[in-house]
Amino acid sequence: MARVKVHEANILGEPGGTFGYFDYERIRGRWSDEEPDGSGSRGAGRGEAVILAGNGRARWVLERWTNWQGEAAWHVRLADEDARGWLERNGFTQAVEQHFGGSLPDALHDCAMYGEVSARRDEVIRAARKAGADITQIARLMGVSRPTVYGVLGEEAPGGR
Repeated sequence: MARVKVHEANILGEPGGTFGYFDYERIRGRWSDEEPDGSGSRGAGRGEAVILAGNGRARWVLERWTNWQGEAAWHVRLADEDARGWLERNGFTQAVEQHFGGSLPDALHDCAMYGEVSARRDEVIRAARKAGADITQIARLMGVSRPTVYGVLGEEAPGGR
């Protein structure tokens, strides 16, 4: 088992204290900025990757990888929104759709386009919420009430309304 230490990122985005661990042999996905020539975002032989470690404490991890002898990779915890942003910036749209439900702009566009089509409405509402849209955005763009959106999502409206 290849147990890897995950750090909390300090203010500079570098490793701070230990956050947790993950098993590298059991990761659910890894997306890297490594080019065919071995270069990455940090120069020749160095770059970044985002790892989906699993459902434990260290779900999303930023790996600073290196191919240089005498240097070691290090890993810091990533929040969901930071992992999503990294994947989008680096062109991994299929991973974004699979793990986050597509891009927020696309989901909001679908809300505006499919608000009147009731057969597709519930599916669009769920996709928009999964992509990160808030209840008010969804309701406004689709021309439905917030209680309707809460009902489709199976969520309790604040204050029971």
